[in-house]
Amino acid sequence: YIILINGLTFLFSGISIITGIKLGEKKRKSAELYLGVTFFWIFLFGTILIIFLYAFDTKFLKLLGAVDSNLDEAKAYTKYIIPSAIFQIILGQVALLRSIGKPKEAMTINIYTALINLVLDYVFVMKLGMGIGGAAFATLIATGVTSCLFIQHITKSDILKLRLRNMKPDIKILQEVFYIGGPRLYNQILQGVAMVVTTKSAGHYGGEIATAAIGIIS
Repeated sequence: YIILINGLTFLFSGISIITGIKLGEKKRKSAELYLGVTFFWIFLFGTILIIFLYAFDTKFLKLLGAVDSNLDEAKAYTKYIIPSAIFQIILGQVALLRSIGKPKEAMTINIYTALINLVLDYVFVMKLGMGIGGAAFATLIATGVTSCLFIQHITKSDILKLRLRNMKPDIKILQEVFYIGGPRLYNQILQGVAMVVTTKSAGHYGGEIATAAIGIIS
């Protein structure tokens, strides 16, 4: 699941490079158009990914090596991690803040994400006994809060602003963004295939313990 989410995140990562180039050329309106179009597609693709993962949740988990004895635990995790997909894709574009000269804000968002997640992990898992589902719920809240913080930054920026009027479908702009982010996606796909093969092989030859060991290492 994380591999799929990261793959989509990488696919959109070209926007920070494009906007940086546009701003360097003193083309702020063009940069903001690219930004708005990209976020339109992020919201659309993120929503589709969430629906897709929920629809095939059990099949994907079994493909990844889940068995009847640990399927419920796995689903307890994906129940909350799947809706966090759109937030994680948004946070994956935090490099935009660096491209407009705000590395401190980008670092702060990353730190906040980690700290909120850490604190809520302790509360949900240790104090409330929510188990692995609690860890995923902590991730959902942490990424949701900080992705909103990130969007707030780029909607109020005086250098590069996300404007509602620019959030529209534009295939040509999407293709340009994907052209830059594509190689990172291909690399992620190869890693995903390798992980699936490794996990399935571990489950076949070593059982649940081997599968769990692979999960810990990865």
